[in-house]
Amino acid sequence: MDDLLLMAVNALQPPSRRGYLYAGKIKKVGNQWIETRFATGLLIPTHSIIVMAKTGWRKREGFFIRLSWQSILAYYMRMITAAFALVSLGFLLDDIKYASRSEMATGISYCLVFGGLYMYFRLFFAKPKEKEIVQRTKLGKAIGLYAKPEWLDDMDAIELLKALRDNYTLSYGSDWAKDLDSESIEPAKIPFLYGLAVIDNRICATEIGKQRLDRIDALFVI
Repeated sequence: MDDLLLMAVNALQPPSRRGYLYAGKIKKVGNQWIETRFATGLLIPTHSIIVMAKTGWRKREGFFIRLSWQSILAYYMRMITAAFALVSLGFLLDDIKYASRSEMATGISYCLVFGGLYMYFRLFFAKPKEKEIVQRTKLGKAIGLYAKPEWLDDMDAIELLKALRDNYTLSYGSDWAKDLDSESIEPAKIPFLYGLAVIDNRICATEIGKQRLDRIDALFVI
């Protein structure tokens, strides 16, 4: 299933170009996460992506998504707080022999404050909640994509659904919607059907689609 998903994104993955860096890593689940691509010189964000694989220096495989303000904020704040923490530490060490107790206390306070803020934005900011972790883990185990379906843009979701439907028909020789509507569902088909139902509901959220998703969600236990 992971190979299928990677084939589906071959034409959609972010191109590798010089002059860009990937940063602002957040919301990691199942070894997949959100990052933002920045223009190196001006540090201007250009795209955010769901990273499915890191294939080398400044090389990623995944899906483009709308710019993630959380990813952008994470990068800027990590950079700023780390810089202030290091500068504060530098001044503290430089004046350690001559500083008074109050000056030492002030310097240490600055180091602790900026260091603490850096650790917060590195370890805790935009950390996924339990509900999101469960949702993304189920989709990841189903089709290899550990993401919230609403992160995908319309065209990527449509291309992914088409690839999944074609593969399901090729694998089982039947229509996924009919199988999902049948009274009895083969256990081996449940993960695949769950992934199809999630992506289908992302593209067109109908009452029937929601009922299908609720049914297969209850059957797919991880």
